[in-house]
Amino acid sequence: TNIHSFNVVGSYIVTLNSQTNNEARFGVSHMPTSFDIPYDKPLYDQFGIKGIPKTNFATSNDHGLTRFTPAGYAELGSRSFWPNRNNLDVYQFNDVLFRSMGHHSMKAGFEFKHYSVFRNAARFARGQMAFNREFTANPQNRGATGDGLAEFMLGMAAGGTLGNENGENAKSNTIGAFVQDDWKATTRLTLNLGVRYDLFLVPTYPDGGVSNFLLDYSQMGASGRLPQVRPKDAGDCGCRQNFKNFGPRVGLAYRLGNTTVLRGGFGILFGMADSFTSNISRWINQSPDFIEIGFATLDRINPLMTLSGGFPAVQLPGTSVPGPAAVGINIQEETMPDQYSQQWFFDWQQQLPFDLVSTAGYNGNGTRKLISGLD
Repeated sequence: TNIHSFNVVGSYIVTLNSQTNNEARFGVSHMPTSFDIPYDKPLYDQFGIKGIPKTNFATSNDHGLTRFTPAGYAELGSRSFWPNRNNLDVYQFNDVLFRSMGHHSMKAGFEFKHYSVFRNAARFARGQMAFNREFTANPQNRGATGDGLAEFMLGMAAGGTLGNENGENAKSNTIGAFVQDDWKATTRLTLNLGVRYDLFLVPTYPDGGVSNFLLDYSQMGASGRLPQVRPKDAGDCGCRQNFKNFGPRVGLAYRLGNTTVLRGGFGILFGMADSFTSNISRWINQSPDFIEIGFATLDRINPLMTLSGGFPAVQLPGTSVPGPAAVGINIQEETMPDQYSQQWFFDWQQQLPFDLVSTAGYNGNGTRKLISGLD
């Protein structure tokens, strides 16, 4: 296990004159994480496990052992998904300008962030075999009979999985800017007027290995398959970027007499997706670049795999998408709006005798354009 990170942050404030100052911040965050197994050689070769691909997965198959899972007993072998490497780098810069002009207090700001995400997990590259009390059980009482370790010793696997590494190298940028005016319109009324703009650029994949499917039945033809598309180059997001994220901010405070104040506000706030590699990305690391194949017994009598025979021969990565019922695919829309929240409030504040203050208020919010999946 190897986890380490470093962060570099800085800021500066420049006072231009008594009415204006400028505040800027910058930062760099680097968080590489890796989980691995304590072996330095391919033990599956030493123990004679056949059928494990030895090409294309040099970081996963150059060490470790197949994972064996006998029902009711501790597992043997290497943890399937390790080595698992996850590296996150974030570069950010923001700058805010303040200026006071009579009854106006102005703010304007800008923010830029660059994200770089690298991920690679072994998944089932060394294979996994399961022994589930299928072949030693009494067919009339399967729930209470059979022994997983006995089937392991017989070398009769009830099922298993073999696949290739899964991961990607994704790049993305976000840009934000705002302007706001706190305006003392009268001795009783103060207005807060502003707008923020957010741009969440859809990620790109300079290393490729990703794809999307078009939900276009007219192009299926005789194959009965949806067309699969890939990035044209390292900067192709496969999307139409969304440039419409203008979020207004409106607030007011009004003094109604000397003991009563009314306040209210409304704003729209755009939010970045929880995961830009799975939620808003148009490209996904999926079949045939990434495939996991299951080998389950079909009749509970004849195993598809044995310890002596190893895994059936498969092509990893695949050359075409298997189907039609053997694999799941992801289809991402070319045009997608960004999720946002509407927030508003109103309150009444009243001064009472004995230095008491009473406040009654209402707060509300609503979320729109949340991401969900359809079958």
